[in-house]
Amino acid sequence: MAKSMTFNQFVDEVAKRTKATRKDAKAWVEHTFETIKQHIPKGVKVPGFGKFQVRQLKARMGRNPATGAAIKIPARSKVAFSAAKELKEKYNKKGK
Repeated sequence: MAKSMTFNQFVDEVAKRTKATRKDAKAWVEHTFETIKQHIPKGVKVPGFGKFQVRQLKARMGRNPATGAAIKIPARSKVAFSAAKELKEKYNKKGK
C-alpha cells in the first residue's frame, strides 16, 4: 500500500492545482475541514465523494480478548464516512 499523504502535502497539492499561494491553500483546507466538523451531526454530503455523519451505536455485550470474560460495551456515537457510488466504483473495479 502506498504511503499516506500528509496534511502539508495535501495543502501543497491544493496550492498547485488552484495556482494559489500556500498560505491561501492552507486556509481553505483548514476552513473546509472545520466546516465539515461543525456540521457532521446534521450530516455533510459531498456529491461524487461521500457523506460524513454521526451514527449511534447501541450498547452490547462483548468479550475481553485476554480473559474471555463477558463485558458490557456502552452505547456511543461514532463519526462515519460513506463513500459515494462513483468513488466506490473507481477503486473497486474487478480484476484490479
